[in-house]
Amino acid sequence: MFDKIYIFHYHYLRGGVTTVVKNIVRALKDKYDFTLFGSKKMGIEGIEDILTYDNVNFVDFPELSYIYPEQTDKKTFNELKDSISKKLNKIYDSNAIFWVHNYHLGKNPAFTDALIDFITKNNYVSTILQIHDFPECARWENYDFVKKHVNLSLYPVKNNIVYTTINLSDYERLLKSGIPEENLFYLPNAAEFKKSEDTSKTVDKNNVIKILQNLNFNVKNDFLNFLYPTRTLRRKNILEAILINRLYGKSNLLITLPANSDKERPYEKVVKETFKSEKIAGAWAISAKDPTLFPYILEISDLFFSSSVLEGFGMIYLESKFNHKNFFTRKLEVVKDFKNISKISYYDGFYVPLSKKEKSFLKNQYQNLITNIPIDNSYKELLKEDLQNIFSQEFVDFSFLSVDLQKEYCLKEEEKLHKIKEINKEIFEKIDKLIFNKNIDQGININEFSIEAYAKKIMSLISKIQDSKDKSIEKINKEIDENILKSFLKLENIRLLYFY
Repeated sequence: MFDKIYIFHYHYLRGGVTTVVKNIVRALKDKYDFTLFGSKKMGIEGIEDILTYDNVNFVDFPELSYIYPEQTDKKTFNELKDSISKKLNKIYDSNAIFWVHNYHLGKNPAFTDALIDFITKNNYVSTILQIHDFPECARWENYDFVKKHVNLSLYPVKNNIVYTTINLSDYERLLKSGIPEENLFYLPNAAEFKKSEDTSKTVDKNNVIKILQNLNFNVKNDFLNFLYPTRTLRRKNILEAILINRLYGKSNLLITLPANSDKERPYEKVVKETFKSEKIAGAWAISAKDPTLFPYILEISDLFFSSSVLEGFGMIYLESKFNHKNFFTRKLEVVKDFKNISKISYYDGFYVPLSKKEKSFLKNQYQNLITNIPIDNSYKELLKEDLQNIFSQEFVDFSFLSVDLQKEYCLKEEEKLHKIKEINKEIFEKIDKLIFNKNIDQGININEFSIEAYAKKIMSLISKIQDSKDKSIEKINKEIDENILKSFLKLENIRLLYFY
């Protein structure tokens, strides 16, 4: 029986995977001893609170830091891989489960290669490979990097390996790609929420709006407030939210956070410039100017909104319902994780009319992107077919526009926007219903995602690993890798937005 869990991730910065790791520890802290391996240099501030537990330790593993293509020749790669391999062999304990997060993402292919080699050659190493993202999903530089150096299948099938996904869509992707059901487990994230003590008394909306106005935000007193609780990232598709908010015509759009990486700075700059226009009602990166405002912004919000085109988990649904608010989002694959979610809760797409010149310009940009993606030409044909289909339609989804063209649409004169509102009238009808019917039951059960429910699911996962030890399962070839690649060959995974 297992009494230890060894968790591996590149870093433990706040948010993202670190939150998942912390919830794993919190869920099982009374049952197992934990050792977290990662690069201290990259950051471990996100786990400082759980390191105070008696049974949680951190081991610095410098070789788990991110590495980069331009700094990694074959000699450097092999030296790093050898160092990692030696450490993995020393770490091994028959009473420990190896729980590895995003091992395949192209952040450190030397670790990927060493890990896969280690767990496939040693049937006794009980391993959970938890997938949060895929390199084939808008991370083509990462995909190229890992494929250049790793000749092994990224998805070996053996009795000692169980794959875990955080959403049903990815679970189904792996299943359809060839990973057997007995090697798969669906483990949606847990969500913990706490009411802020600061807002226990009634919040005066006018006072909050006045504070925002004093911070030089263009917010209107008599408008509704749409809260988009997000960082300014490309995949959050914020310019679409700006235009929908503007077309609605009587609401402030409240964006909470700026970007947090250099890759997102150019997009952040465009969002910032767009918000400066008098045509746009709302506030951007509020918490950067006043981090104490968020609980009050939350209280005065009339609707949680998201136009994001890529999410691993539907946290916004849970967060909104915990705060007794309605939500409205772009429809994503993660809606599968909420089996009772109501159709009023999302929109399928946001469509705009384009001129022949605009369509031709965008198609050429996509053609160039497709040409440069590091995959075989036969696969590129699938993308070209999708491109042709999307731009042959009368109206095109706003998310497929270039960022510069999106900005132009956001700032068009009022009389040029009427047709767009008519094309997308269902969106505005749904918003009206959500705004004027407070706290609708939108089919979200917060209890299904509690820490307690999470603990039960993890114990089932561990039982699955224990049971699989006695089975003889093996499939180590690249067919699964190819099937996973093919599943991502749609234009939605190479939007111009991602490359800005």
